[in-house]
Amino acid sequence: MKITGTIKTISIREGKAPYGFITPDTVISGHEGDIRFFADKLIGIVIKDLERGNLVEFTVKEWNKKDGTVEKVAEEVHFINKSSRLTGVINWLNQEEGKGFIRPDTPLKNQDKDLLFFKQDLEEITLENLSKGDKVDFIVENINYKDGRVVKGVRKIRLLFPNLPKSVPSFNNRTIGHIENFNVKDIKKN
Repeated sequence: MKITGTIKTISIREGKAPYGFITPDTVISGHEGDIRFFADKLIGIVIKDLERGNLVEFTVKEWNKKDGTVEKVAEEVHFINKSSRLTGVINWLNQEEGKGFIRPDTPLKNQDKDLLFFKQDLEEITLENLSKGDKVDFIVENINYKDGRVVKGVRKIRLLFPNLPKSVPSFNNRTIGHIENFNVKDIKKN
């Protein structure tokens, strides 16, 4: 069974096998608290690329320790949504402060609020070109603060469907009129 979670700590010490701990999003049967993982159980990533707060997916296996005890550990650990683009809608903008909020189309785990962004997070557009209700795509990254807080940050925001003009010229150099009143039957008649 695949489980998701967040990287809590990473330990890389000379002479010791690199390892870390994941805070799982759900309860793991027969295990309490964070779950250990080892660097050799990472898939498609190396431990040096991990940061506190990264979202990961993993499976659980029992590990027979040298002292005879058994511990549940994470295996097949890999990033989820590390660089995949998500979609959403601009829900609020403040031109003066240079920021806004995006409501994701699919809610993120452990995130029931809209996502804050700043004008420097926009790609190929400016804040002045955005309006409430615009459809965008973006990347979510974890931001690690020095005080230990980890928050989701929105980056590389692109406008998917620029606002269309209220009237659109037709193929016969005549204006079709308002898009809201546009009907496919009208094209067939003309």
